[in-house]
Amino acid sequence: MTTLERSHASDVMELLRKGIPLTLLLDLADPCGPRSEEILLLEKEEKAA
Repeated sequence: MTTLERSHASDVMELLRKGIPLTLLLDLADPCGPRSEEILLLEKEEKAA
């Protein structure tokens, strides 16, 4: 892992510690656009199981 990759991983972990939802981070990182609805459905299915 490069120094830049470690820095980005550290930034992401800091955002998660501050309470930023993982789904929001994924939406922001996806070049094809937000996937919140798809992720939310998967999370609901997992909780129901």
